[in-house]
Amino acid sequence: KPSVTYDVQWAFGTGLSYSSFEYTGLAVGPAAGAGGMQATVTLTNTGARAAKEAVLLYTTKAYRRVTPEARLLTAFQKVHLQPGESRTVVLPFPLKALAYVDGDCCRVLEAGAYDAWVGDERATFTV
Repeated sequence: KPSVTYDVQWAFGTGLSYSSFEYTGLAVGPAAGAGGMQATVTLTNTGARAAKEAVLLYTTKAYRRVTPEARLLTAFQKVHLQPGESRTVVLPFPLKALAYVDGDCCRVLEAGAYDAWVGDERATFTV
């Protein structure tokens, strides 16, 4: 129903395993190679079972000519970890993933600050 609001039990892509995970140390910078960026984050299985986790990178630009989406799913990777195991996850993405289509139907990549999220971790990077 459009007039009713609901509390979400699980955020998109979470709550899909029998374990729990912790994210730390999110950083975003240029990737090796031309025209790309990459996010790195440490993922730790804090639960008692081996499990897979969908590591989801969201980005947004707070200010741009066209109203931005709340968060844009920019990259993802599925990772399998044993209990207590940690791994640095690298999420490469092309700069064109940050572009949008303007009112003239042209793809635009605006320079400036962007925000990135993986789990509860947040980082700011500049294009």
